Amino acid sequence: MVTETGLRAATDQASSEVYITLITFSSPDLAAPLRFALNDEDIVSNGNTYLASGFQYKPPSEGDSGVSAGTLRIDNVDRSITDAIHQMTASPDITIVEILASDPDTAQSTLPAFKFFNIGWNKDTVEGSIGILDDQDEPSVSLNFTPKHAPALYA
Repeated sequence: MVTETGLRAATDQASSEVYITLITFSSPDLAAPLRFALNDEDIVSNGNTYLASGFQYKPPSEGDSGVSAGTLRIDNVDRSITDAIHQMTASPDITIVEILASDPDTAQSTLPAFKFFNIGWNKDTVEGSIGILDDQDEPSVSLNFTPKHAPALYA
């Protein structure tokens, strides 16, 4: 839920408030989550330090053909990013949160957790897809209710 201050900052014609996007990578393979702030200086939010970084993301979208993956591109500002990716045996979880610079401990909006997959990198960027992994080939659960097994439904 967006706070009243956040709503005013987003809808006023002029505002001194600044939105900052925070991204957290988490994985059992990491000793500690990787945290990045779309800002020119590090941000401390809820006791966690987010490394100042440049990044771009496009969230997944839903259309007629189902959900398509989004993208995430992070500036490769620190060798520890690619070192951490090398250690991962599974796709990390990505959390994206919007905050106001004046109130970094209050989330103005939070996207659902995504997986980060199809990851590639070079000396300048780390890039991959974000979204929910495709589970269409998984078996679905089917329940049958009969008077013998669910008598309360047939009372």
